[in-house]
Amino acid sequence: MWSSKQKLFSQKVRETFDSSLNSWGCMKYYVGDNTDYYYWHFFKNHYESDKENIYWTYMADIYEPSLFEKITKLGYNFNDSVIYQLAEFLIKTKDNNTIVIFGTSENNDWRTRNDNQFCRLRGKLCANDIKNCDWSQDIIIKENNVIFIEIASSTKHSKEIASYFESIGCQFLYISLLKQKSESDENK
Repeated sequence: MWSSKQKLFSQKVRETFDSSLNSWGCMKYYVGDNTDYYYWHFFKNHYESDKENIYWTYMADIYEPSLFEKITKLGYNFNDSVIYQLAEFLIKTKDNNTIVIFGTSENNDWRTRNDNQFCRLRGKLCANDIKNCDWSQDIIIKENNVIFIEIASSTKHSKEIASYFESIGCQFLYISLLKQKSESDENK
């Protein structure tokens, strides 16, 4: 039953993606060995990394060319067009059973960075009565549909988050402004 609800939610957000985020990327991931449970990971851009370097693949309209450190500095923001596209998507997917959760991007300084990067988005969500909050595993989620948003994400971290939401029975969508490109992505 739960897998069928996740499948319906995934189909709904994927259809909305086509009309709102058509310049973004998306990947379909399965949680563990369960081929009945999959989730979409939408992203504006991706990066590749090895143990010593980070390599950016970018388009000029997403953000100015920069090093990873500049992306994570407090004074840097993504272009308004990125935030407006994301807000439009969230408004189109809004219903009473959906909550937007802002994640940590695997960073100790996450709250300040999220406040800086997502303040314009939070304003649009509040203006459209879309429930949102910051991530905590102690959070009590009453909504069935979770849209989890982070500034940057690794593939490993996104799968850990997806497993958590599967374990509590929530339908789930993962969105990153920057997503790590993994070897498994190359094979899809």
